[in-house]
Amino acid sequence: MARDAFVIAQLSDLHCGSPYFDGDLLETAVKETVALNPDLVVIGGDLTAEGYAGEFRTAQHFLEPLFAAELKTLVIPGNHDSKNVGYLHFRDTFGPGDIPEKGDRVLRLSVDGVTAQIVAIDSSKP
Repeated sequence: MARDAFVIAQLSDLHCGSPYFDGDLLETAVKETVALNPDLVVIGGDLTAEGYAGEFRTAQHFLEPLFAAELKTLVIPGNHDSKNVGYLHFRDTFGPGDIPEKGDRVLRLSVDGVTAQIVAIDSSKP
C-alpha cells in the first residue's frame, strides 16, 4: 500500500560547544525524530560552534541514536563546521563524502517504488 507522504526530518544548527548549546533539547529532538521513523533525516550543518574535534565528538554522541535506529541519515557540514580545520574533523567523524575531493554527499533512496537522489553540496570551504 502506498503512503500519502515521504517524510523528511531535518535537524540543523546544533552548535555543539557553544555556550548556548542545550544537550537536553537536542536529546529530546533526536528521540522524537527516531520515534517519527522518517524516510530520511537531514542534519543540515553547523553541528559545531567552532569546528573543534571535541565538538564533533559531542555531535556524534548526541546523533548516535539516529544511526543506531538505522535511519537513512544525511549529514551536511555548515560554515561553522569548517572553522579551525573543522572540515578535516567532519570528514574524520562522518566520512569523506561521495565526491571526496569536494566533500559533497549523494544519497539514493527508494520508497514505495519511487527513487529519489538527494544531493548535498558543501558550499562551506576552508
